[in-house]
Amino acid sequence: MVTDCACAGTIQDSDGDGVCDANDNCPIVTGQIGSSCDDADTNTINDLLNANCQCVGTPIGCNTNPVTLTLNTDANASQITWYVMLTGTNTAVCSGSGLANSSSISVNCCLPNGCYDLVVTDDFGDGIAGGGYVLRDGNGNRIIDNAGNGASFTTLSLSPFGFCVPLSINTLQANSCDLENAALTTVLRAELNPAVTAQFGSSNSTSGYQFWVTNPNGGFTRRILLTHATPGSGSPAGTPAAQKASYFLLSFMNSSAPLIPKGILLNVRVRSQVAGVYSNFGPACRLIIPVPTCATTQLTTTASPVVSCGALGLTVSSTIWANNVPGATGYQFEFSRSGYTRRLLSGTRSTGLNFATLPLQVNFCYQVRVRVSFDNSATYCPFGPYCNITIGTANCSSGMALDGSSDHISTADEARMTLWPNPNDGAVMNISLTEFDAAVSVVSMDVTDVFGKLVSTRTIPVQERYLNTAVNFEQELAPGLYLVNLTVGEHRYTERLVIH
Repeated sequence: MVTDCACAGTIQDSDGDGVCDANDNCPIVTGQIGSSCDDADTNTINDLLNANCQCVGTPIGCNTNPVTLTLNTDANASQITWYVMLTGTNTAVCSGSGLANSSSISVNCCLPNGCYDLVVTDDFGDGIAGGGYVLRDGNGNRIIDNAGNGASFTTLSLSPFGFCVPLSINTLQANSCDLENAALTTVLRAELNPAVTAQFGSSNSTSGYQFWVTNPNGGFTRRILLTHATPGSGSPAGTPAAQKASYFLLSFMNSSAPLIPKGILLNVRVRSQVAGVYSNFGPACRLIIPVPTCATTQLTTTASPVVSCGALGLTVSSTIWANNVPGATGYQFEFSRSGYTRRLLSGTRSTGLNFATLPLQVNFCYQVRVRVSFDNSATYCPFGPYCNITIGTANCSSGMALDGSSDHISTADEARMTLWPNPNDGAVMNISLTEFDAAVSVVSMDVTDVFGKLVSTRTIPVQERYLNTAVNFEQELAPGLYLVNLTVGEHRYTERLVIH
């Protein structure tokens, strides 16, 4: 109880400041939020207890780079610690912990010119549920924007390659900033930098704009430089040549690994290059490419552009077509008959039948099915239904090829090939294949890049119709997309492998 303005009995004044704990918004620190205090730092003034009951002062004469970190905490904020560290070191310039639960907390830091890492950790390993953080410079420009995204990391949130201050003047145009429903066909545009434009015609190959897409929680990061000499394909018709490099078509970054991830918050920033000299990156914008709804397709059944499902009398010079799937960036065609399976990647909805490897045979029937990818073949939607095609004059309904051999079409591979982990770091790949001919004692493996260049070969002994082994590439595969091919007797099996 409280008597004569004193705390007594079960009502305590833990910090002895004359305010009972029940009414004290800083019950274990002398004073209230906003009270004067002393942070013991001679480089600060106007020291006050902040919303976290921490004594924080305003840096004296921060005429370099004042930054503000705003954290929106969850119900277990005591698990959160943050640091601003000199890049490449364990030296913390600023740090904080012991934050208030379910609060918006802003803390200041004064940074000399240079490069830093923002590190946010969660001791429990479940991130900041429902919260996140934003780091801004003294003008309110975002340096790192991870607002509302705290649950997307577990123990550590660390934006790859950190940040450098001061920020440059290079920004994305307003209609290219904070796009949270983008697609690979989306074009971003940088504000024109007069210094870049002025270099057109004199230093074309070393002047332009570098776009940087990164996951603020860590993992994905990718930079791409578009110059006057190589501006990409994002600019609309009629764009002056000196401005083309300011347009960034997102799919241009997805022509090789690592591919832009979908369904997660990304940050995009831009910096200029003038006669070979880079500026610092400018402010950050948010970017999300939603995961597309999967779609199935099959060979065309109409004359637009040509009937392919059930087509008769084709030749190896023919082309077959699948139904168009809007937004698809790749189509995979699978050809199969008894003892034969062949998969081909195509950037369009059509493919020719003139295979250099494991070619189709004249006077045979094949079943063909198609599946699509929305991320340049990193992942696929399910296959659509099978369609028959006939090379030459075989009668598919009879199940016999013209040479009299059985041509039964199986709707599933008799052998099953599996690779894991996939994507892979290029060191060790596990591979398995089951249910092939018992007479086979050796399997040949070759790895080719997407252009068909042979990059690795192996001979693997097998027994009892089963292959299950680990292949050590010893980092011989550079990041990119590869095809792993197994030759098992007269049969060949292929799977895609992504090295990141």
